[in-house]
Amino acid sequence: MTELSIPQTETAGAKEDLLREKQLCFALSVAARNVVAAYKPVLDRMGLTHPQYLVMLRCGKRAPDLREIYPRVYRDTR
Repeated sequence: MTELSIPQTETAGAKEDLLREKQLCFALSVAARNVVAAYKPVLDRMGLTHPQYLVMLRCGKRAPDLREIYPRVYRDTR
């Protein structure tokens, strides 16, 4: 992997801001994976994947018709 080229005029503080450890997106990605991993044992016992579980949460307690599920889930992904 090649290193990021930073112009010499940049300060040391600016260089530190670009470190992976300082990136919010990296922290959020790690956190999301950890949440999914925490749910995995319970969802495995129910025979569900995490995306399936999220759809079930979105649908609520009643069992909606498939024609109802698609627009509700699709709308939330935009």
